[in-house]
Amino acid sequence: MFDKAGCLRHLAGASIMELSPTEARHALREVDEITSRSNRLRSYRISASYLILWGIVWLVGYSSMFFLPALSANLIWLVLDGLGLAGSVLIGMRTFRAGEDLKKVNVRILAVFAIVTLFMLATLKVMQPMHAAQYEVYPALVLGLTYGLIGVFFLRGFVWLAAAVSLGSLLSFFFLQPWLPLCIAVFGGGSLLVGGMWMRRL
Repeated sequence: MFDKAGCLRHLAGASIMELSPTEARHALREVDEITSRSNRLRSYRISASYLILWGIVWLVGYSSMFFLPALSANLIWLVLDGLGLAGSVLIGMRTFRAGEDLKKVNVRILAVFAIVTLFMLATLKVMQPMHAAQYEVYPALVLGLTYGLIGVFFLRGFVWLAAAVSLGSLLSFFFLQPWLPLCIAVFGGGSLLVGGMWMRRL
């Protein structure tokens, strides 16, 4: 947490009592901007852990579908999603030691993921039957939608991640369908990993 009084003295070069009302308002605005930027960067760094975790899950899951087609895709994703959720819980337990403002942002982001996940499961059910390629690309498109929403409302860097996942998946579906699982592993999982590593460096 920032010491606003201390920051005001640093910004104005004087004690708070020596500041004019206009100078005080300007200094407070600068402190609020610094606080907001600090929380935003911290949210990016926390998001990085989730992105790297799920990027690995995607790489392994979709690559397994391509290289090990004899295995049940449902079994593969049941195991990997279980591991991913367990890892996410551990990351979340660490995250909730953060400040109240950061907690509110992270709770809203988790709520977006929960709502979109329920939407995806519901639409998958009602759109049956689907052929294999549609079934494979649909989660990637929904993930792109989710990251787009997070980018618009919370953390703008997610817009680029949404574009990479969505465009890569669509191009693979229309032009590289025989290699679709492998392409989604690269475009989807790879984008999550690269995005996570970038956010971790912020």
